[in-house]
Parts: sequence; C-alpha cells; structure tokens
Amino acid sequence: MRKITIILYILFCAGFLQAQDYSTGIGFRTGVAHGLTVKHFIDEKAAIEAMLSTRWKGITITGLYETHAPVWDTPRLNWYIGGGGHVAFYDYEYDEREHMKKNPCVDDYDDHALIGIDGIVGIEYTFKQLPLNFGFDWKPTFDLVECNDFRADEVSLFVRFGIK
Repeated sequence: MRKITIILYILFCAGFLQAQDYSTGIGFRTGVAHGLTVKHFIDEKAAIEAMLSTRWKGITITGLYETHAPVWDTPRLNWYIGGGGHVAFYDYEYDEREHMKKNPCVDDYDDHALIGIDGIVGIEYTFKQLPLNFGFDWKPTFDLVECNDFRADEVSLFVRFGIK
C-alpha cells in the first residue's frame, strides 16, 4: 500500500497529469468483469474507450465509442452513452466451486473465442484539482459468434488518472 501511495504522489507531482480537460484517462474497473480501462477524447463530446477485463477464467478486449454530455450543466459531472464490440477468450478448467459462475454457453471446459456487441451508459466525475476521474457504468453485452448470449450484469465502478 505504501508503494502505491508513493507512486501516486510522484504521478500527481510530475505535471503531465491533469484531470480538468483531460484528453486521455487510464485506470481500473471493478465489478463482475474487472480490469483496465483507457478512454481518449476525440473531441469535446466524443470519446473512444478500450477495456481489458477478466471473467470466467478468461480475458475480454472491448472497444467502445461514447458520446458525453454534462449533468445539470455541471462541467465536471458527465453522463455518457455508447456502443462497440468485444472479443473474448476463455480456457476453462473444471472446478466444482466455480461451475455455477461460468458462462452457460461455453461450459464444456474447452477453449473458446467469443465475438459480440456492447452497449454502455454511465456517469463520471472529474476532480478540478486532482488528476482523477471516477464513476460507474452499465455495459450490457450480446455474444454473436460461438454463442448467442445476452448479459446485462456488467455494472462497474472505475477510477482513472487523467493525462492531458
């Protein structure tokens, strides 16, 4: 914990991070699928986001296009909506305790590659004086290749460091 605090302090003092009007944010997501997130604004109201997450002993790569708007004319509080796609790779091993948590479409314990579409809606707040941005979102997914499976359980909390 002490090492993380020192690293964060160095990043804050480095001068290249800025939360206000950040163009790129890098951070972490938590939830049923957790991992890394990178968001880059391509203009004032539009961003692209890439996610690398884990779930069901596998890995998912997601790409999204998002449109942002302020909430109640508050400049640092934004809501967003968007869509995109994902590709997921799973390598199952039998584990009786984990069996009920596995994707019902691919519980034959073989290797699988899934391709699908994603939606996203969320809200985020960017601090004025700190290079931090946090929020939560809901990301429903629909697998199209290898499995036709709709999932609406991906609700995530995230925190990002803003890079100007």
